Formats: sequence, C-alpha cells, structure tokens
Amino acid sequence: MVVLVVGWASEAQGYIHDISIDNDDRNHFFITNFGFLQGGYFSIEIFEFKVNGEDLKEVDSPDSDFGFYVKISSTDQSQILDESHQCTLKLPTKSKELKWNITSKDTWEVETEEDGLYNFFFVNCANTPISFKIKVTEFNVIGGKQVYLPIGIDNLPTIYAVFTVLFLIATLVWIIGAMRGKETLVNRVHYIMTLLLFFKILALFSRAIEFHFLKATGNAEGWNIPYYVFAFCKGIVLFSAVALIGMGYTFFKYYLSDRDSKILLVVLPLQVLANVANIISTEGSWGSVSWRTWTTIFQIVDIACCVAVVVPIALSIKHLKEAAATDGKAAKNVEKLTLFRQFYLIVLAYIYFTRIVVVFTKLAVPFHVEWINYVLEEGASLAFYIIIGYKFRPKKDSPYFETGTGENDENEIELNELT
Repeated sequence: MVVLVVGWASEAQGYIHDISIDNDDRNHFFITNFGFLQGGYFSIEIFEFKVNGEDLKEVDSPDSDFGFYVKISSTDQSQILDESHQCTLKLPTKSKELKWNITSKDTWEVETEEDGLYNFFFVNCANTPISFKIKVTEFNVIGGKQVYLPIGIDNLPTIYAVFTVLFLIATLVWIIGAMRGKETLVNRVHYIMTLLLFFKILALFSRAIEFHFLKATGNAEGWNIPYYVFAFCKGIVLFSAVALIGMGYTFFKYYLSDRDSKILLVVLPLQVLANVANIISTEGSWGSVSWRTWTTIFQIVDIACCVAVVVPIALSIKHLKEAAATDGKAAKNVEKLTLFRQFYLIVLAYIYFTRIVVVFTKLAVPFHVEWINYVLEEGASLAFYIIIGYKFRPKKDSPYFETGTGENDENEIELNELT
C-alpha cells in the first residue's frame, strides 16, 4: 500500500501545483498560499471547467458565480472564509484582496505589487457541483533568479542540511561513545535506537535535496520519494522504540506480554496509516475534498499514535510502584521508577511541543520568518533524541539494566506476575 502511494507521489509537482476538482459543490475552498516579495509572479491556468457536468458557457457579467479570491496577509489565513456565508466575489473588493471571475479567460498572470502571504481560494457562489483542473505556478525573483520556495522558507535546504550534520554528529557520539565505549551493556533496544538515528539522518538528507530542487525548479525531481520512504521507516522505528522502552523491554524484562503485543499491534498499523495519510495530504490535489479528508485523518491518527505509546509508560510506572512496595529491593525499583517518570514527562513534553506548540506557532508567526517553525520542530526532535539516548545509554553499572542474574531474576519474576 505504501509503495503504491509513494509511486503515485512521484507525479507531484512540488510548488507548481496541478490540482483536480471533481463534482464539488462547496461554497469556497482553500487552494494554496505563498509568501511573495514585490515583483513576484504567479499564474493560474484553468482547464475543463464544468458545471453540473456541462461545459461552462461564456459569462459576460462581472458578478459571475465562480471565480478566484486572493487574500494578502502576514500570517496564514487559510481558514478566513470558513465562517463566511456571503458570496465573496460579489462583495466590494477591499485593500489586500484580489478577485477574478470565471469568464472566457482561462489564464491569469500576475506580478505581485506588495510583499505578503497570498492565500488563494476558489469561490462557488451558486453552490453548484463543479469540476475543473488548474495549474498554479508561483515564484519570486531574487538576484535575477526564479525562486520557487515561498519567502520565509526559502532557506529550508540549508536548515535541513544543518540538522543532517547535527544528527550525524549525535549518531557518531552515540556509536563511538555509548555503544562501543568501555563498561557498556548493549540491549536490543539500543540497536533499534541506532537504526532510528540512521533513518532520521537519511530522511533529513533527502529532505534537504528535495527542497533544493523545489527552490530551483519548483519540482522535487523525485527526491520526495526517498524522503517519504525514510520518513516512513523513521516513524515506525521511533514509535516502536518509544513503546518498547515504555514497556521496559530489555530493561527490566526480556519478553513482551500479551498486553504489550496488543499495544504494538495498535501502534504500528496506526503509524502506517498516519504515514500514508501524510503522503496523500501533502502530495494530493490541494483544496479537494479528499485532500481535506486525508489531512484530518493524518492529524487524528497521529495523535492516536502518541496516546498509544504513552499508555505502556504509564503502566510501567504503576507496576514499578507496586514492585517497590512489595519486594525487598525498593531502592533499585525507586531508581527505575524515577527514570520512567522522567521518560513519561519527556515524551509528553515532546508530543505537546511538536503537535501543538509548533502548529500554533506556524499560525502566529509572520510569513517571512516561517522557517522558525521548522527549526523548532527539528530542534525539539534533536533534543528529544539526545535526552532519551543519555537517559537510556548502555551503561553496564546502571541499575536500570540489571536483569537476568541472581536476585534480579526474582525481581523480574515479581514484575512479570504484576504485568
């Protein structure tokens, strides 16, 4: 399924949007937005426009029921028309607004007269089922060159390249300093954590190249495919690692209970669905009903994945509390309990920051500094990886990894009975 979706994504055109709308009767819908400088350029070409399945006849009236509306702003205004019950095309044009009716003309070419975030909408005042295809091309002219990335994120190739190097350094420190250091006790989860770092580096590297081509040509040149493959693998390994650590696997037990297995059987399919939904919502026909549906599915499933991986951490904390109260080795269990409490708070903080704070920041920051959102998101990921790697590093004398010999076998049996 994922292979088919990624193969379909290879046809996407990046920041040159080819959009298909089929039998849509919504009053309006968002198409895209783009950060322009003065002297930027955009064009809209419309093809095969049909109303109720029939070709649109030439409309001479300036108050046509169908057309494009552009709102110029400093922040994301993609939801600005959601509460409107009036036909935007028939209202007087205000400052920082552009409107075009669908007439005999099928191509609009505009040179932007002011800086701003241009939010593009299609308006259907008749609420009649319509079908059409459009091609939207947008770019700025900087230093005599066409730049197809919006102002505010035109430095993304550099940002992703920098984070690729930072994660590579972190990986080398992890392998040389932790995995191969003296007095280490490497468990299975540590190998999974190492694999996670490799997938993260490959995803960042391919993302940097993808945005390089998007900036230069408006087309990903196929680099979106390796990015989605590596991002998919990274997502699966990340949630698996967090879930396994949360279950205490290889830390205070070497098996997965039926409950643990069921949690993994929930987390992994949810993560697969989240990745598929993300690909479709990113590469699909922006503005279409299916695009909006898959975007919503991705948001819901992503949160569901986060909740699912938090559950085993909370259960491990509960069981460690019970073990500390019932056996004679309370001190060691208290140390483990402290670690898992910290892990629980770190995971919650990471989820809250990347799923809520970053989203609200994106809506609030001016378009010309939108790159801050990407730095915050990747910076939070780097901090999360470093903290978790340090907390669960393969240190031989760590009390958290004392399992399998002597009195620790008794402790493991008690924990197993509790779970």
